[in-house]
Amino acid sequence: MKTFSKIKQWLVGGCVWYAVVSLVFLIIDVVLSASDATHVISSTSFLLIFPFGLSMSGAGMLFRSKLPRWSRILLHYGISILSFLLFMLLPAGSVSSGVYVLLMLVLLTVIYWILFAIVHIFQVRWKRVMEED
Repeated sequence: MKTFSKIKQWLVGGCVWYAVVSLVFLIIDVVLSASDATHVISSTSFLLIFPFGLSMSGAGMLFRSKLPRWSRILLHYGISILSFLLFMLLPAGSVSSGVYVLLMLVLLTVIYWILFAIVHIFQVRWKRVMEED
């Protein structure tokens, strides 16, 4: 029974990620293709949003698991970056060289750790505020 609830949680999280990311991409597509009839996002790239959402949902579940803190953070980082590269960047066809992929990996790493630090700071402050009340 617990296995089915975990699978349900994983699938629901994947659907939420799919809805949010596809909505963002559709809004970008509408804005960029407002002047002409061409579309920015291909159907193959759009369909790969769902495996991306499932992998992000799995990464979030691992982050909330009872593993040691350092392994949860590193697993979440690795799955997040790898899923973005495999499902979003590489199938888009914009990759011209290995240097581009390496630069995107570095850029995504910097963005990930900046966002991680910001979220961590807000969580610590929120816990302090809740403890004071």
